[in-house]
Amino acid sequence: MTLAEVVRPILQLPAESPVGDALFAAAGRGVVLVRADGVAVGLLDEVTAQQLAGYSPMSPAEDAAQPIRPDTVLFDSETGEDIIDRVRETAAWQFLVVNDEGKPAGVLRREDLNAALAARRMP
Repeated sequence: MTLAEVVRPILQLPAESPVGDALFAAAGRGVVLVRADGVAVGLLDEVTAQQLAGYSPMSPAEDAAQPIRPDTVLFDSETGEDIIDRVRETAAWQFLVVNDEGKPAGVLRREDLNAALAARRMP
């Protein structure tokens, strides 16, 4: 199994995008929310975003973001075992995957990794 098999494609949106629009644009992709200065502020948390959009669809998507912390950043060059270990050791449910230049390359969700690992264990 490679990281590319379980990573969702990424969509970068301005952090101030309306949360309703961000949900619509996501379409199954991971969403990195970026401020005007180019700094990534978080990954869109779809559950929180759906709740927020239910009563305030024009609120900034940043209000429904999971912060990007050092322990939630994975490098696409890391080995599969290292990634599995890091995901198991971190309480987050989604991780930003970056390339060796530090640019966003995708989003790894814990559920996608677990499903792929379970599928590999099946006879």
